[in-house]
Amino acid sequence: MVEGGRLQAAARSVAGLRAATSSVDALALCAAQVRQYDPPGYACALLLPPQQRRAALALSALNCETARVLDGAGQDAQLQRMRLHWWRDAVGGLLPETAGGSVGGSRASAAAAGGAQPPALAALAGAFPPQSDAAASVRRLLLRLLLAREEDAVLRGAPPPSTEALLLYCRSTGGALLQSLVHSGDEQGAQLEAGLAAAAAVGGGCSLAALLRGSLAHASRGRLYIPVDIAQTEGLTGGAQLLRADGGGDVARGCFRSLAELAEGLLAEGRAARGSLSPLQRRMLLPALPAQRYLDALRASGWDAIALGRGTQWGGAWPGGAPTALHLRLGFAAMTGRF
Repeated sequence: MVEGGRLQAAARSVAGLRAATSSVDALALCAAQVRQYDPPGYACALLLPPQQRRAALALSALNCETARVLDGAGQDAQLQRMRLHWWRDAVGGLLPETAGGSVGGSRASAAAAGGAQPPALAALAGAFPPQSDAAASVRRLLLRLLLAREEDAVLRGAPPPSTEALLLYCRSTGGALLQSLVHSGDEQGAQLEAGLAAAAAVGGGCSLAALLRGSLAHASRGRLYIPVDIAQTEGLTGGAQLLRADGGGDVARGCFRSLAELAEGLLAEGRAARGSLSPLQRRMLLPALPAQRYLDALRASGWDAIALGRGTQWGGAWPGGAPTALHLRLGFAAMTGRF
């Protein structure tokens, strides 16, 4: 019996070591992916404490994976929806529905139930263990994000029907990601609620800035994120106008200005709560800084998002700047508690 107990303990130790190694490997792959597809997000993650850095990289990798679904699958909306549905089932099976609850419900995918996992899922499980208080809240937020992407696929490249619909999409994607990151901290009660509210605003603004930054790429794939009401007000008839040599001219620039002002308003809303946030929460909201830098460059260009998309190394993420400059600016902001 004693020998059997020792063997079982050894087996558990080996299994735990393998899980830890797998989590570390997955995190390294996530970091490489985020560094490639979201350099400013990677730079922001490096300035977080280890626990929150792991969460930021896992969440950013999941965001990259699911966003790329809309750019791939041969632009087949049905295939895009199937892949996003797979991710939704996987996340739903990975994290518990209630705090401290069990995982692996009937709809869990094989990946979430213990089979071969994409790095983002393995890293996510390490960042938000099922027994943690945050796991259930993060599950709800990520399912909201994935459902928003599925609804995006349903549109088949058509523009959002209204400005309100676009803002809801941005809060459900970028906002949900930053709110999930806030849940990785130790704040509770009113302090947590303040952080979640600020994250929803800042994340929404960052998401809208990212959509503006990707205007050229989206138009080339037949997708348009300028809502119908703004397009009608400015006289934009379709995404094809953005592909002209003049980038759509004054009509397009009017649309981009309207969207940029909405993004700036969301970032300002988040910054207004800075006094009620913990130092860690302020650091979590650092992505507001590169988003604001892009919006400043967009304003300086005369609201020409197409020209910025054609002429900057990171698609406008940090116009005119190098990685070293990005790290220095973010580092100073982190030390001073600004975002």
